[in-house]
Amino acid sequence: MKYIKTADPTLELTFTENINKDYGFHNHLNHYIITLVTEGSVLFRTETSSKIFNTNEFFIIPPYEVHSVSIDKNSKAISFCIEKNLAQSNNFHKIKSFLKTAYSKKHITESQMETFRTAAEKLTYFPKKELSGKFSEIIETFEDYSLDEISKSINISKYHLIRKFKSSVGLTPHKVQIQNRIRKSQKLLDYEKAKITDVCFMTGFYDQSHYDKTFKKIVGISPKEYIKSVVKI
Repeated sequence: MKYIKTADPTLELTFTENINKDYGFHNHLNHYIITLVTEGSVLFRTETSSKIFNTNEFFIIPPYEVHSVSIDKNSKAISFCIEKNLAQSNNFHKIKSFLKTAYSKKHITESQMETFRTAAEKLTYFPKKELSGKFSEIIETFEDYSLDEISKSINISKYHLIRKFKSSVGLTPHKVQIQNRIRKSQKLLDYEKAKITDVCFMTGFYDQSHYDKTFKKIVGISPKEYIKSVVKI
């Protein structure tokens, strides 16, 4: 795997290849994802449907949509991740500039650049799910608090919180909390250049073995491999 990122965490190209991986049901809280199959095929599933996308086909995943993606070693895909606020601000100059730089440095082809550019321009019209203010606020700092603390702060029982959260977000609070911690750890590894052992504890994992295993399950590679795979442009 390889990651091409901006100097801030708003735009990213993720190259998935040479890996057998089923990214089980999850969601992306703050990003739109445009995934282009560049070789072979990818199985994309939501809670109500599934579809196989073949070479040169792409699909769009809006924020909060619960989905899974399966890819094998014979297939390749590039995912263009665009931070939600940037996508909705119509700031296409930054998006186009990033894609043009990625093309000029031979990370993507001209055809791939055009596919991502065209798809990105349609994101403001793409159906999107919005969470209630209550759950949006919870998710923002979710990795820092326990369910007991959160439920007390909003005056409902922990079990009622779990049911309401699952109904609204599509995943259990625990699963979203783990997602958030791993994604926060990626940002720390990307932009703070912190050591893996420090990041493990900074994101709420008390055992590095558990952190490494969870990171690989969600991301597809180990934290050490991830650091080596990131390129900033």
